[in-house]
Amino acid sequence: MRPRTLLIIVLLVLMGLFVALNWPAFWMPTSLNLLFATISAPLGIVMLGFVLVIVAAFAIYLVVWQGSVLMESRRQAKELHQARETRLNGRHVLERHAVLAAPERERLHFRFEFFIRHRIRLPLWWRTRRR
Repeated sequence: MRPRTLLIIVLLVLMGLFVALNWPAFWMPTSLNLLFATISAPLGIVMLGFVLVIVAAFAIYLVVWQGSVLMESRRQAKELHQARETRLNGRHVLERHAVLAAPERERLHFRFEFFIRHRIRLPLWWRTRRR
């Protein structure tokens, strides 16, 4: 287990122990000012509710973020698979240039210009043109 995960688990257990030991104080009613009204409610329970809402929002954010990362990873894996198939079939990217859709053609042109501008050595699949 990672140290960070272990730290989070220990902190959650300590917080739960603190709440369990001070449960009567959490239920003690106090007057709470809501700007437009004053109510009598247990402050400890209200604060625990806020913590639970924040934790739930963070968990939802993490799930959405993980999903977007997985989708991006799948898209890149598909692109890599297509590039491997193209290389294995002996087709050259520039030979397909005439039949490519305009957005893909612009994307390939941008990549080529990037390599030229930054004087990066072109990948082997780009340099080996079949004539």
